Amino acid sequence: ETALNIAFSCKLISFDQQLITINAKSQDVVESLIKTLLKDLTSHGPFQDGCSSTHGATSETHKTKAKSKHKPSADVALVIDGKSLSYAMHKSIVKEFLKLSSLCSSVLICRATPGQKAQVVRVVRDQLNMLTLAIGDGANDVSMIQTANIGIGISGQEGKQAVMASDFAMAKFRFLERLLLVHGHWCYDRLARITLHMFYKSTVLIFLLFWYQMFNGFSGSVLIDQYVLMLFNVAFTAPPPFVIGIFDRDLPAATLLAKPRLYKQGPRGQMYKPYSFFIQISDAVYQSLAMFFVPYMAYHGSSVGIWEFGSTVATAS
Repeated sequence: ETALNIAFSCKLISFDQQLITINAKSQDVVESLIKTLLKDLTSHGPFQDGCSSTHGATSETHKTKAKSKHKPSADVALVIDGKSLSYAMHKSIVKEFLKLSSLCSSVLICRATPGQKAQVVRVVRDQLNMLTLAIGDGANDVSMIQTANIGIGISGQEGKQAVMASDFAMAKFRFLERLLLVHGHWCYDRLARITLHMFYKSTVLIFLLFWYQMFNGFSGSVLIDQYVLMLFNVAFTAPPPFVIGIFDRDLPAATLLAKPRLYKQGPRGQMYKPYSFFIQISDAVYQSLAMFFVPYMAYHGSSVGIWEFGSTVATAS
């Protein structure tokens, strides 16, 4: 009851949803229940109006429409207790349980042990190939937080164990909204930009050295002084992450909070497509050609030495 009340109060489950509760005492019953529920949801969508009960699984239904078997149903929520979960996570039925959970918009697990919490996260992460986030405030959440791809600890009356084991720490649960919608969006944008930048600066430097090899018989000699090469890597590797991480914001925080749908652009890959990498590399190759051959044509036929020519190329880069 406590778990359900919290789920309703935080709008994880709404009163308009069909509620499926699995509370069984044996492996065979849980396996039969999951297969029956999965078959009904995939073939007919949410159950018809009324209330049904099968071997300890109750379904409280309202008026709903049939959903695709490949997408979660916005009208179905699954509730399962810790004992039934231990049966559902058995290797003989875990795949069917994951399919059933994927068809539900919300899944609530109550009275689960710390080991079960971590097991659920691990199974979802590995078998569904999903990026998982776990949030907790006590020592019993540590294993779950460490198993998830991203762990968030809440600093409160439960102690600091969850905070020390987490990737991010918050004072209150409500800060999760800003962490995901604002900093999550910014972080994705910054990581994408800095990744493309690293490929760009490395490609420019490598191709500058490559074009020169075409004129020295691929002897391996370089036209740029070693100290300049080291300075190039330091200058274009160390400062950009700090500058972009602190100052680069594609959208203001107020806009991201007012329009939560903007967060989906990151996980769906709508901001940076696979072709962004090839565009960046092509641009780097083009600019390396200009940086090398423009000075080469300018100095062609003159008495300029290799170091003067290399200094010009390095300055251009």
